Order: sequence, then C-alpha cells, then structure tokens
Amino acid sequence: MLAQKPGWNLNPYFVNFLESHQDSVVKQFFYKAETKKKEVALTFDDGVIENTPNLVNYLKANNIPATFFLIMRSVNTSNLRLFDAPQFELGIHSWKHDDFRNLTEAQKIADMDSCERRLKELRVIDRFPYYRPAYGVIDTTIAREIKRRNWKGVLWSAESQDWNGLKGDTLIKHTMKDLDRGSIILFHDIVSVQDLDAVCKAIREKGFRIVPLSKLIRRRPHYPRHL
Repeated sequence: MLAQKPGWNLNPYFVNFLESHQDSVVKQFFYKAETKKKEVALTFDDGVIENTPNLVNYLKANNIPATFFLIMRSVNTSNLRLFDAPQFELGIHSWKHDDFRNLTEAQKIADMDSCERRLKELRVIDRFPYYRPAYGVIDTTIAREIKRRNWKGVLWSAESQDWNGLKGDTLIKHTMKDLDRGSIILFHDIVSVQDLDAVCKAIREKGFRIVPLSKLIRRRPHYPRHL
C-alpha cells in the first residue's frame, strides 16, 4: 500500500480512491517530483477565506514560496492583490467546492467552464496554470478536460490533515512524517500561522528547502503506481 511506502503520506481513503482509477487518469496529475535534491513545495487549498491574509503575510515576511489553489467563486480583483508577490503561484480549486463524485459529466464541465470564465473576466487566466479538483476527486472527465484546457493537474504526496482537525504538535508530526525529496505538501487556508511556522522550521531543520511548485513540476513526476 502507498500509505505504508516511505516518502508518501496519504490518508488510506485517498489511497483506495487512487487505486480505483486507471493509469491514464492517475497520470494526468502531478503528486511528487523525482529528484535527488531536498526540495519540497507548499500548497494551500480552499481560499480565499478570512485566514488567507494571515498566511500570505507570514509567507511574504519570511520569503517562503507557496501555491494557493483558490475556489473561483470567491476570487475577485481585490483579493487577488493578496498574491501580488513573486513567491506566490495560483491554481484553480473548482468553482464552489462541490464534490464531483455527486455531479453529472455536464455539471463537472459546467463547473470548470465557470472557473475559466471568471479568470477571463478578471484577465488573469495566465496566472492560474494549475488545477486541483475539490477533495482530490479525479476521473476520466476531469482528466480529459484539464488536458483540453491546458491546465496542469496537481494533487499531493504529503498531508498536514489540517482539514481533519489536527493542530499543534500532532499536525507538525503528521506533516513531517515521511517527508521526502520532491514532496508536495497539502495544507488548507484554515491552518494557523503558528502551526505553519513550526512546520516550515521543521522542514528546514531536516535540511529541506521550500521551493516554488513550478520548480518541482519541471522535474520527472513520481506517480503513485501501483499503490
């Protein structure tokens, strides 16, 4: 099982979900880079929310690169200015965080169309090269559509489990468990600045550098096959 492999830190449900999909779907997404360098990337889902500015300000002050996957319904000209710093990259995280497992093919496509339309209206489509589906739900429709739209599908290989209520030492230990070269770490915008700071310090203490997602994306992908 992937959950037990060194260098991977995924919850068992997500492992089972990935195992249920064919290679052509799984390989349309980037989870982790194959690299000899001790480099990892930070990613944040579900913004823009009240806590997002706190995370952005911390990352800016410490010159730490990160990628924010935003819920497109929440994005506007004003809050996009939060990310006007060279260390930030942006990705799409669905229109309103619906669970695509409960949607028809037409509804999935309509959701992605809404995201694309919003970015065109704001004239920022070039700033959003990445796509991460809500809940990490992937299937043949999503894989086909992101390829057609020239979006880079990005998932993760390491979880903070902040969404599951982990905080403090428990969150830090879980995030650092099996941290590996090329790891893409999943946070959500609900994570506290205190916990984020502790994780960033722990990453550096282990000799890792935090780099932009785009740097890892350029390397050979490490796919979770077979789990």
